[in-house]
Amino acid sequence: SLPDTSVIAAVPFGVLDSRNTKVAVEDEIPKQETVKEEIIIPVPPVLVDQVVIVEEEKVVDNIPIEIVPIIPPVVFYGGGGGGGGGLAPIPEAEVIPEVVPDPIVEIIPEPEAPIIPDPIPEVVEEIIPEPIIVIVPIVDIIAPVITILGNNPEIVVKNSVYIDAGATALDDVDGIRDVDTIGTVNTAVVGTYNISYTSKDILNNTATANRIVVVDGGALLNRPNSVAVSGNYAYVVSELSNSLEIIDISNPSLLLHKGFLTNKVGEVIFNSPKSVAVSGDYAYVVSHANTLEVIDISNPVLPIRKASLYDNNQRLLRPTFITISGNYAYIISSGRKNVDIVDISNPLVPVFKGSHYINSLVLPSSIFVSGNYMYLIYVIVGNTGGTLQIIDISNPMLPVVKGSISNGKDGATISYPQSVFVSDNYAYIASWDTKSLEIVDVSDPIHPIHKSSLANVFGGANFTPNRVAISGDYAYISSYVGESLEVVDISDKINPVHKASLVDGVNDAAISYPMSIFISNNYAYIASSMSNALEIVNITDPINPVHKNKILNGEFNHVEIIPEIIPDPIEDPIIIDPALEPIPDPVPDPIPVPDPIVIPDPIPDPVLDPIIVPVPDPIPDPIPDIISPLIMSYTFNGNASDVIDNPTVAHPVALLFTANKNVNWVSIKIEKENNDSGVDIHKYYYPGNDCDGKNICTQDWDGKLIGELLQNNTAYKVKVRIRDLNDSEKNYDFISPYKIIVEM
Repeated sequence: SLPDTSVIAAVPFGVLDSRNTKVAVEDEIPKQETVKEEIIIPVPPVLVDQVVIVEEEKVVDNIPIEIVPIIPPVVFYGGGGGGGGGLAPIPEAEVIPEVVPDPIVEIIPEPEAPIIPDPIPEVVEEIIPEPIIVIVPIVDIIAPVITILGNNPEIVVKNSVYIDAGATALDDVDGIRDVDTIGTVNTAVVGTYNISYTSKDILNNTATANRIVVVDGGALLNRPNSVAVSGNYAYVVSELSNSLEIIDISNPSLLLHKGFLTNKVGEVIFNSPKSVAVSGDYAYVVSHANTLEVIDISNPVLPIRKASLYDNNQRLLRPTFITISGNYAYIISSGRKNVDIVDISNPLVPVFKGSHYINSLVLPSSIFVSGNYMYLIYVIVGNTGGTLQIIDISNPMLPVVKGSISNGKDGATISYPQSVFVSDNYAYIASWDTKSLEIVDVSDPIHPIHKSSLANVFGGANFTPNRVAISGDYAYISSYVGESLEVVDISDKINPVHKASLVDGVNDAAISYPMSIFISNNYAYIASSMSNALEIVNITDPINPVHKNKILNGEFNHVEIIPEIIPDPIEDPIIIDPALEPIPDPVPDPIPVPDPIVIPDPIPDPVLDPIIVPVPDPIPDPIPDIISPLIMSYTFNGNASDVIDNPTVAHPVALLFTANKNVNWVSIKIEKENNDSGVDIHKYYYPGNDCDGKNICTQDWDGKLIGELLQNNTAYKVKVRIRDLNDSEKNYDFISPYKIIVEM
């Protein structure tokens, strides 16, 4: 009988026929090795009594496996005897036979069933990820480097033409850059000017550099008031110049205007400066601007104001005098009748420490500090006389009066005293009104005792004294109205004896209205107000003081004139004026004299090249050059050669050498201080035309020797060879007095 058509037998086509016989379908089955993709085979549902049975999806991965056909159960219904040839099985219940895998037959999915690939791609071999390279842009934060061409500082002569040498700029990324220049120099006005250079790179990183230009009119000595000497330099303050002048006195036969500082330059206030004192690398100046100015003089060519102390309604009103002892400055403030004590242990921060004041203090004029005592002279109210007062300053915050002596006591002559100097337990007082030198025994500060005095005209003394200084057994007195230097033998304190005088004009001495005197070694330095000069007197023989040299207001240098070799002014006119303007001969010369020979090229620099114009033979040179060449100073990156310690400087190194006169510069040799290699490793420079004929030579050194790299903290020595302008054969060799220590 036929099967019940209500039951669907899910038999795949080509697998079983009506006799349930296997049919070979290998030709339709793809070979196993060709199966490479993951295949999801949807299984058609098996309907048994309208129940849908769905088998779990099977996933064939990348590795080929044997495909298993799924054969659903088959249901048969049996018929009657003769026609069927046998009995058909009649199931008693739903039977799901076990699926037997056929290794040959693969069930092909229905066409409409999509083949969905595995989202994970086939991995045939291990994939090594490529490294990720992140490029971080480099940000340029470095400004260009500016190189100033020419000298810095630059010194130019008043009323000359200043042409700025300019500057260059180099950036580490952008290369050569433009430089903007800002600033002007008025060469008609003496002072210090600033030229500023600015350069930017593409990212606007900005660099600046500055050149200092000094318009120099020569020495500023217009009404000098006070002089102090330290080392190779004299420091002079002048009332009408409103200035501090620095003069090189290392060779008294050749005084050199070295540097200066004027009012309102670098914030300095010099309003009629009255007094100067020097300690270490600093000059201390008081002026009627009611200030104490602290000036860095470590570079004498370019003094710099570092600090100020102003009147605070209690102190420093019209200061007239300053002296220094240890870490303290003692200042007379005439407007407040005070002596102010200032702590200068840190020169950059001067601090008021104490003050001494008494009602009777009128016209205080001078102080001297020795040990724990300050010696003060002043005029008493209602009395034409004066007093020496001795004050204990062991506690600077609380000065205590110990003793005093006044005019007339025991014969003391202290009337309008002007100056006091203490030496070996004796105080020496120069008094204006009594025109005398008073000697007081101060061995007992509580009871000072009049010892003796020397008055005007006694022994030929020409006394109108305003300052006194002591050296050895002699007192040196500057006589204001007498316009002279007076020398007194004080070896016998009871019987001082006048020994000698040097009067203004004698042997060209400039001692007109002397205001200040300072003794150093065998020389007396006198600030002469009406002479507008610094006068130097040789006191090697105290009883025969001799004019040595002088430098006048506006001069750049002054060579000592030796009287013995000066030709007769009538027969041999002398032309030595730096401005090329002949000095008129006081006596008419009946004999025509040929015009002086002027060599126009090269044009000499009045600052660096004092001009001596030769005249034709047979007229001799009025001042023969008898001075041997000498290197006066060595400066490395601004460190002058009179410092104590060997300087440590960064590279590159700016070398500056100063000679005592104009010379030819042969060579500059730099070598290691200690060289154990046995090989002469060095670096030579040959200045030649850049320096020849000048007394100053500059050279930049990169800090390296030939064939060597930069070496940190290495000491080098510098040798300089020069020649006299008049002798091309003889060399003069000099070695720097200290070593350069170069650091990277």
